[in-house]
Amino acid sequence: MVRGLVGFLSIADNNYYKEFSIFQLAGMLMEEAVAIGTFQSVCGYLLLVLVVLLTVFIIPVVQSVALAYHWFKPMNDKERKKSAMLIEVFAAWQYAEVFILAMFFASW
Repeated sequence: MVRGLVGFLSIADNNYYKEFSIFQLAGMLMEEAVAIGTFQSVCGYLLLVLVVLLTVFIIPVVQSVALAYHWFKPMNDKERKKSAMLIEVFAAWQYAEVFILAMFFASW
């Protein structure tokens, strides 16, 4: 029996190819947490999955909406500065994506 997500993904032979979405990987990681069976592992993996989904999916969508708002909405200087600051916060979160994904893969 192959245990763990990396073990599951590594059972493929040379002719086997399967695509995974970030949601499927998050689901497989949660199944692994449930298989471990402790409350701490489920909570830890759930927090990790939520941070990864937030970083990979939700923040880019919100950042796109904020950029569109900043581009198309007529604003005075004060509103423009607040909007630019919000966009910079989302951009900084995007820069942290590499480290968050590294934690995600390291947990396998």
